[in-house]
Amino acid sequence: MKLARKACLAVLVLTLGLAVCELAARAWSHFYFPKMIELDDHFGWRRTPGLEKEFTNEWGETSLVVANRYGNRGVAYAPKRTPGTYRVLVLGDSFAEGAQVNEADVFSALVEAREPGVEMINAALVAYGTVQEYMYLRDEGLAFHPDLVLVCFYRNDFVDNILPYHLRMGPRPYAKLANGAVHIVEEITDEPFSAFCIPAPLTVFFYRHSYIYYALTDRVYFQRHRQELSDLDRANMDRVPWPDRKRVFFHLIERMNDLARAHDAELALFLIPSQQELADGASPDHDEIARWSAANGIDSIRGLEPMQRAIHEGRRPYFNVDIHWTRAGHEIAAAEIAKYVREKRAIRDSKGAANAAPR
Repeated sequence: MKLARKACLAVLVLTLGLAVCELAARAWSHFYFPKMIELDDHFGWRRTPGLEKEFTNEWGETSLVVANRYGNRGVAYAPKRTPGTYRVLVLGDSFAEGAQVNEADVFSALVEAREPGVEMINAALVAYGTVQEYMYLRDEGLAFHPDLVLVCFYRNDFVDNILPYHLRMGPRPYAKLANGAVHIVEEITDEPFSAFCIPAPLTVFFYRHSYIYYALTDRVYFQRHRQELSDLDRANMDRVPWPDRKRVFFHLIERMNDLARAHDAELALFLIPSQQELADGASPDHDEIARWSAANGIDSIRGLEPMQRAIHEGRRPYFNVDIHWTRAGHEIAAAEIAKYVREKRAIRDSKGAANAAPR
């Protein structure tokens, strides 16, 4: 009985100690390093509304990222659009999110500055794949009544769509091929991601709910086992061949285009080149996507050529190590997108004027 009481007391003390540490970690995070990304049972993860956080990019520049009340970057426009404006919903991953630059320097904010009367809703989020973007468009994005849905494509989308997790973020919905058809698996399962967490009972539960466990997994365990976990991630990717990954992507874009058109909106792709594609001076993937898009009545905006011209002019659109855009990169992207938006808005306005003319 004495041993049992001592064991119970030890467990109680340990539990209270861990609880105190967890509360302390949450308090420190709240005041000094807010957790802007929260795990979500539907999308996998999302940005916490109403928070702001300062980041430091590769060049030592600080950038303040602000999440509006909808969890997006930029102005928190009401779902009901102001008459006479042209609204663009931006979907994408960390490139379009632009955490490396301040709010005013993100390409979506620059387009607004160039084009009065254009409202840009930047719903892009780190590590999102096209599956998550499709689900966001269907479940939340269309409620903003966009005129244009702009999907920003980067080559890792081919991979992100087929994995039921992201090794640094958590479990997520994904797509798979079965019996020759593409199926979207929206029910999130924890098991595939548990292999990337500190081995313990209820690994993903603690990853979701414990700040300490999350920090130890992300900052310690992953760093110490980076190569091993990256090899496992690569092995999971390689189970799906490249042609099937592309098939999944095109299927998702078709679905998104159908959704947009059913809500009187258009869909377009902005094709973001990698630094390797810039160095090669070509992107076979972008060529293939552009051909497919044209055949399916979807516009595509290429970023390769304007980024190349900027480099030849001595500008630096990308960081050296970080794969993302610098402020110059956002400016170049904004110039191309603003030109496209201006053309599409003019077409819409001319149609509206023609329909309003007396007959």
